[in-house]
Amino acid sequence: MKAKWLKVLSLLTCLALSASVVACGMGDDSSSSSAGSSLEQSSSEEVGSEENEETSSEEVSSEEISSEEESSEESSEKEEYPDDYYTEGLMFTLLEDDTYSVMGYNGTATEVVIPSIYENKPVTSIGEYAFFECSNITNVVISDAIILIDDDAFFGCRGLTEIVIPDSVTSIGERAFFGCNSLTEIVIPDSVTSLGFSVFESCSGLTDVVIFGNLTSIGDEAFSECINLTKIVILGNITSIGVRAFHDCWALVEIVIPNGVTLIGTSAFYSCNSLTEIVIPDSVISIGDRAFHNCSSLTSITYSGTVEEWYAMGVNARAWEGCPATEIVCNDGTVEL
Repeated sequence: MKAKWLKVLSLLTCLALSASVVACGMGDDSSSSSAGSSLEQSSSEEVGSEENEETSSEEVSSEEISSEEESSEESSEKEEYPDDYYTEGLMFTLLEDDTYSVMGYNGTATEVVIPSIYENKPVTSIGEYAFFECSNITNVVISDAIILIDDDAFFGCRGLTEIVIPDSVTSIGERAFFGCNSLTEIVIPDSVTSLGFSVFESCSGLTDVVIFGNLTSIGDEAFSECINLTKIVILGNITSIGVRAFHDCWALVEIVIPNGVTLIGTSAFYSCNSLTEIVIPDSVISIGDRAFHNCSSLTSITYSGTVEEWYAMGVNARAWEGCPATEIVCNDGTVEL
């Protein structure tokens, strides 16, 4: 741009000199007019040419940037890690079955990638205390070779905001995600058949849980003190809800207990203060002591069986202590509380 204006100034100077010559009687009107016209045309053409060149350059530059951005986005969308790629700082141990387990992490990266292969052998588990109180990690990418997330694996990972459990995982151990306060949602895939004691206890940021597939039991205190959990969807073959499984889930407003559940454990929904209604399927044969104790907003309780079947269960009155509901609505009548 600077060069362009220098040329323009030079041409304007020439025009001024030409006008000066005419004024001093050193040329006639026609020659002066011709010279001025020629210079103006030349100036206009040069300026126009440079502007066109700059415009063309800007267009090309814009196209290149746009192309680079699209390429970058495509690259990001398609990014896949090689099977043996892993985040620096991961530590491994060789197991008796000749596979590796992740045993620890001393790196600084906030995103951690767990490989499916290490030293030409499969990595099949995340070991006990592997990421114990690694508060700096925010995201973990787990390979689909992992079948076990062991006890306390991510205990106290307060900064962890995202983790996808692959459908290769069959078991999640006790307290595996205890106190992961920044997790907001979790999906348990079809492959998982076992959830350990207190597996997601005190995950205070957790709001949504979806349980798929083959899981048969929600373990004791599995989601206890998940104080912001508002909704849980159970799509699996659950037969039991453990002791204190949803204890102190103050924000829980919706849970559908699927047909097939036979046991609701002691204090399972203790102090679920936002729960307003519950439907108990006729597959249930046992409801533990204080199962719905202090559910202070629970006004509607429905049982899909008969009054006789309800009485046959012998539910302790303390199961509903502190609830405003006054009756159980069965399919052939009501039971007063």
